[in-house]
Amino acid sequence: MKSIGRPASKHCRTPEPWIILIAVLILVVLYTQGLLLPYPAATATRSAYLEPVFSPPGGYYDHDVTVKIELPQPRATIRYTLDGRVPTATVGNVYTRPLRLQAGPQSVTVIRARAFFSATGPGPVVNASYFIGVDSTLPLVSIVIAPDALWDPDVGLCTHPLETGRAWERPVNITYVDKNHRAGFHIPAGIRIHGGFSRTFDQESFRLYFRDSYGLDRLDYPLFDTGEITSFKRLVLHSGAQDSSRKDLNWTLMRNQVIARLVRQIGGNVGRSQPAWVFINGESWGIYQIREHLDRWFLQEHYGIKDADLLDTPGSADSEEISAGDIAHWEHLTHYIETHNLANPEAYAYVATQVDLDNLIDYTLIQIYSANYDWLSRNVDQFRARTPGGQWQWFFWDNDWSLGLNPYSPVESHTLARVLDPNDERNGAPSTLLLRKLLENPGFRTRFLRRAEDLLNTLLAPYNVITQIDTVAAELAPDIHHEVERWPSVVPWENSVQDLRNFAQARPAIVRQHFVEAYGLGGAVPLTYQAPAEGEGRIAVNGTLLPFLPWQGYYFVGVPIKITAVPAPGYRFTGWEESALGQGAILSLTVANPQTFTPRFEPADRATWQPGDVTIVAVHLEDASGGIAGNWVELRVNRRGGVDLRGWRLTDNDTKTATDEGSLIFAAVPALAHVPRYTTVCVVVTGATANDARFAKDDLNAWDRRLVLYVGNGALDATTDPWFEPVPGDALVLLAPGLTAAFDDDQGIDFISNGSSVTPASFGVLVNGVGGQ
Repeated sequence: MKSIGRPASKHCRTPEPWIILIAVLILVVLYTQGLLLPYPAATATRSAYLEPVFSPPGGYYDHDVTVKIELPQPRATIRYTLDGRVPTATVGNVYTRPLRLQAGPQSVTVIRARAFFSATGPGPVVNASYFIGVDSTLPLVSIVIAPDALWDPDVGLCTHPLETGRAWERPVNITYVDKNHRAGFHIPAGIRIHGGFSRTFDQESFRLYFRDSYGLDRLDYPLFDTGEITSFKRLVLHSGAQDSSRKDLNWTLMRNQVIARLVRQIGGNVGRSQPAWVFINGESWGIYQIREHLDRWFLQEHYGIKDADLLDTPGSADSEEISAGDIAHWEHLTHYIETHNLANPEAYAYVATQVDLDNLIDYTLIQIYSANYDWLSRNVDQFRARTPGGQWQWFFWDNDWSLGLNPYSPVESHTLARVLDPNDERNGAPSTLLLRKLLENPGFRTRFLRRAEDLLNTLLAPYNVITQIDTVAAELAPDIHHEVERWPSVVPWENSVQDLRNFAQARPAIVRQHFVEAYGLGGAVPLTYQAPAEGEGRIAVNGTLLPFLPWQGYYFVGVPIKITAVPAPGYRFTGWEESALGQGAILSLTVANPQTFTPRFEPADRATWQPGDVTIVAVHLEDASGGIAGNWVELRVNRRGGVDLRGWRLTDNDTKTATDEGSLIFAAVPALAHVPRYTTVCVVVTGATANDARFAKDDLNAWDRRLVLYVGNGALDATTDPWFEPVPGDALVLLAPGLTAAFDDDQGIDFISNGSSVTPASFGVLVNGVGGQ
């Protein structure tokens, strides 16, 4: 038989049987002494072989548990601790028999175990946390940490709470059990003290860091009920800070969460959070909020911003912090603002390209409403994408010293005056510069006042804020005694929650009067909106759909408003019951006296275009994945029998009649007279050399259920309402033509937005009738 390969070597001869026997005996001895591991093996395999195993594993149990600590390699001594200390040759008990853990309302046991080998020394430390019959409706968090890492006089975090940076980060092990007592995660991490002034409190806040050096670069777990993001680089365990159980303050542990819920209702910038009962080395540490941390990873995950300037209170002598990027752009902008009169339309227009004004207005007004004492001179978190067109936006984070927290946030707080005063002793000129200068512009001032009355009438109205308070309180109420037992307070929590409700009831009228006095307005008068006299539909005021009808709100005298009658799907507007109002669906008027508005609607005939007949499937901004340069939009025809797209328009204007941003109008091209159902219409928005070459002719043949229209070919009119070019954050609206060539009787068909304050109701379309919402 011919062999294939190299010739046999004398060094490769089969060894004698006695040699094999001796080798096997040596291997057995080495193996039993823990000096040999199966090979080949990764480091993780070797570590696992040396690690003690807990049986049953850590987690939640509703009964007594007997825990065994076992080791695959029997020739070793196991030592364990129950107080967070790392077992050593002299620290910890020698494991000789199973540990009996008894159930109880606060029975949390942490076990750290380690195997010691006579020849090689100690193996790795393993940790387990057992929640035995713990009485809670909240998620549970166990932090296992060496006590010296917290309390050592030289290097302890809690003995040096003001220290910051990587040098003051310590390794921990985190176990999480969800509110249904199911195992969540068990993960190594780093921990630091978090916060500002609250670092000195007995109940500190903590920041968690996930790094490769600890074992895992990220926490991958659906920690929050909302959102698709389930991977985290950092998290914050927030104690409530000023709003925590201490001394004689009217604390609630709720203020940040109530504000966050309000902000989310209008699509503002705020992170997610959830309450949890936290234990450190088995000892209750009270109720915390697990919160997303605002950092460069947060911006990338939530907003797709890979390169950002992220600042905390720029210009503040004691609070300025640059978390990402740099401060150069902001300093350039503030210098421009200082040296220009923003009443000048050109100067104002430039600032409007650098600042997301809708975001700034909402952010400021909610802070004013909440009487946030610890704001402007600190806790001003802002960011911008470091890209052309990147605008500054603001982010809600620290609102615990607000909503009536004694003694500096009373319901009578004149926060507006502090915002407008360059000499305010707490804030000063740098903190208030941007808003003060913007308010020099009459158009911005009207915009600011109009949004203030809208929010005070809707989002910040007593019924809505109290609903959020009650929702948060109901989640905490069954467990709030755990907080008080750990951090006693003389102020009953239930009384403080009622203080919140009292604040919510009284605050809107107080803030409204502050605006009246600050701007010399003629007061605020009630406007009443009745249910439709006929048919079905709603009313929107300044683009905000009223929550129900009949409804009444208070509006500033002398400030213009816009009222829109919004038909329900299948209906059309026919006029107002009050004949003096005329027959237009959109009313623009300046408030002077109390007034009533009653719309009329009737069923629309089947020939009338309806919301959803065509939907905006996708908006691609600077997306070259389809081989298209610049921006493009995909539409889909859904109406049975197809549609006549001639005269329809796609716009990024903020209202139906506006012409400041632009529209693309479908031209009177015969091929658009009948576009079949299920046809996809690709609208190439950006004129570019590459697109000129690729789309020399439009694809107007719908045989394959696809049309392609390029802005440079004539089937799209870009001159009647020029400057259509969507950017991130824009709202896009598709409208069908009305009976005239004017824009005001166009019919809203579909709406899509990601972060814009523009609403479907701005275009006379109900939210539930719009495919993009």
